[in-house]
Amino acid sequence: MTITSYLLLNYLRCRRFAALDRHAAYRKQDVASELIPTLAMLSVQNNYQLIGYEDEEAESFDPKALHQEGAKDALHQLKEHAAETLKARFPERKLTKNVRIRHPFEPAFPIEAHFDFTLETPLQAWYFTVVPMSDGSLAKKTFQVNGKEWPLFVADADNHLRMHTVSLSADVATNFAEKIAKLQDRHDDLGRQLYDLAFKAFAIDRTGRAKTPRFFLVCLNADYVYDGLTQNGVPVYGAELIKTYDFTELAASMRDAIRSDLYRMINLIELDDDSPVPLVKNECQRSTPFECPFVDYCFEGVPKKNSIFAYINNHLGFREGKTKNDVFHDTYDLLNEGYVHMLDVPIAWLQREKNLMQRYCVENQTTFVNRMKIGTMLRTLKFPLYYLDFEANPSMLPKHKGEWPYCQSVFQFSVHREDTLEKCRIDDESTHIEFLITEENDHRKELIEALLDAIPAGDSSIVVYNRTFEKNRLLELAALFPEHRTRLLELESRLFDLLKVVKNDARFFLDLGYSKEIADQYHYYHPDLSGSYSLKRVLPIFGIDRYPSLPIHSGLVAYLRYAAMFSEDEATRETTKRQLLEYCRMDTYAMVEILHGLRDLVRQTA
Repeated sequence: MTITSYLLLNYLRCRRFAALDRHAAYRKQDVASELIPTLAMLSVQNNYQLIGYEDEEAESFDPKALHQEGAKDALHQLKEHAAETLKARFPERKLTKNVRIRHPFEPAFPIEAHFDFTLETPLQAWYFTVVPMSDGSLAKKTFQVNGKEWPLFVADADNHLRMHTVSLSADVATNFAEKIAKLQDRHDDLGRQLYDLAFKAFAIDRTGRAKTPRFFLVCLNADYVYDGLTQNGVPVYGAELIKTYDFTELAASMRDAIRSDLYRMINLIELDDDSPVPLVKNECQRSTPFECPFVDYCFEGVPKKNSIFAYINNHLGFREGKTKNDVFHDTYDLLNEGYVHMLDVPIAWLQREKNLMQRYCVENQTTFVNRMKIGTMLRTLKFPLYYLDFEANPSMLPKHKGEWPYCQSVFQFSVHREDTLEKCRIDDESTHIEFLITEENDHRKELIEALLDAIPAGDSSIVVYNRTFEKNRLLELAALFPEHRTRLLELESRLFDLLKVVKNDARFFLDLGYSKEIADQYHYYHPDLSGSYSLKRVLPIFGIDRYPSLPIHSGLVAYLRYAAMFSEDEATRETTKRQLLEYCRMDTYAMVEILHGLRDLVRQTA
């Protein structure tokens, strides 16, 4: 087995990972295994490359595969840009791309590392790894020395960013060591990137190369704004798109830890023990991008609906009493002790009112409704109502002038209009307006103009679900297109968040003079919510759920299909356009169904 940093990070999760991975390898080779029925999909290389059974009825596209393909293309473009940019900055250095290092660490376990490119002189070798992440969090990191704040990273003579050095002595009070320790935490997204770099530095060190090495992460510059320059229709990015961070010293400090982890991995492989182990949040990484590929198998005893995870704020754990001195139970500790369902947790341990509300609803299979609060918010609506939904593409590399890395570039909207209390119809063209950018060049201005035509000026309410997303897109468009700034800001001021009607809006009720106790109370809960107030979880309770019948049924799939659309043939592209319009129309009509369902609840007698 060849060990890479990705494999090492996975094998360090727990004792049983090695044995489960061996079963997965058998499955990949079509060898019978008793684990086959329960392991639906196993990650074999990264979180977007999956293996699974052949299924003739499966969708023609896999969102994770699409994500991988799109991310791979953008990352390749970023790597090429970084290599050429740094070669131009350091022309005296020899550029070599795609450098692979292999070392026979142990006879059966060689280690392998990959660098995107190197820049070398006769005496030095600079090794670069390009990562698809913005440097926003890195650039903002600070530490303290005797009460004074300092940036953790400073530019050196070559304009690389390197870590500050601190002289630790008795008269220096600093949290520098704690800050560095947080950077090295492999459970964190950034920590994994640095662990990967340290692993690669370890591989270089083992080969005994003569040149003095330096190790760099190349990140996207969070402050970069694309100026719109193109060549043959392809964006041309400036050198400022990237920043380089020198982690040579940090990588060296992790050398012994990497060696220890490699021995631990080999020991676990030889142990080959797949017996159950305690579930650990930071290792299982459930519902995160670095989720363990065996989560479905290890969590198979946890119910899909109304598990202990369905308790709102379950990450805060549960306490047996109301004081800090009372016994505290972490959610994962309870899970490992067999408390898997909401009803397994003793009711006396539920100190949060919202959890007691959930418990009552699930235990009695009933619905909690605060008609007063729901009715108060609904009475603020002003007709005609406009139900609005945006779809946006968070592209790694900016597409259009004024955008930045991972900017949410709006490519579609849907608007349903209701002039009276009577519910509009989903397919009524007289009350529904939609717009989809169908070409790769910049048509954001046309989208804005269509939106402003669809929603005239006035004080009528614009209904959205989770106001933050639409609010931020309107503010961004207002900044990018100053000629439409006034109208776009006016639209933003009229947004009405339907999510807060279903869930809670404490600030709204505090401003009306209600007590904090009343303001904090939730508005609605149904056992089928299972702790989630997402649009797609709420809709089936109030109206017809058409999402399962749609080829595109989530925002993730929508923007991935949109990004892939421009490389499709004409017939397939037309199909994608139709499916995107169907999905966005469903998002706005889902809000129509929910709002009318809430109105019906308010009209009912308690």
